[in-house]
Amino acid sequence: MPQGFESLSLRQITRRQTDHLTEINVTTSRLRLTALALVLCGIAACGSTAATSPSIVALATPTALPPSSGAALPSPSATPTDCTFAASLGAPTSYAGHSVVTVILTNNGSAPCVLNGYSTVQLTNAGAAVGSVAETEGGGQAATATPSAVSIAVGGTGKFIVEFADVPSGAAPCPTVTQLSIELPSSAGSVSQPIATPLQPCPPTFNVGAVTS
Repeated sequence: MPQGFESLSLRQITRRQTDHLTEINVTTSRLRLTALALVLCGIAACGSTAATSPSIVALATPTALPPSSGAALPSPSATPTDCTFAASLGAPTSYAGHSVVTVILTNNGSAPCVLNGYSTVQLTNAGAAVGSVAETEGGGQAATATPSAVSIAVGGTGKFIVEFADVPSGAAPCPTVTQLSIELPSSAGSVSQPIATPLQPCPPTFNVGAVTS
């Protein structure tokens, strides 16, 4: 083979080898860039997922109620229907043709009771109602007491007054009263009280005051 032809072939081979190595280097660089891009994309994707992922909120565990101590609740005051009262009369007092009798109410029940307002008083004689004298609430000396709630402890007392005219307006005598039948306010029951010294309230009315302490 001629010398010039052989030298040319070697140069061509060398160039081809050089070009091949260059292509390998370029391909390697592209692969590295691609790998780097994938890594960067993966990192960016993870960051986006973390940013958009919904937060998980732990629910509070319900707190158990403490066990009952079993302690008894305080006893309430007696209802009106459970109240038990006894009545007694104070000595009558007089002024300007009128008499005033104080009715004393004693709580004989087992709990405090509350009375509020006026009692309904029926005048009787030998078991028969004295209809000629009618009750009015307040008036005269009985008007001095303002109705209000009065709590009466066990064994304690409340009171109200009964006021009436004791001077006849004509020749007929005033009726005789030997007993008071009393309906207490606040639906607290009723009591009857005999009168040792009969009263003689004159018509047409008698006044009843509100219960006070």
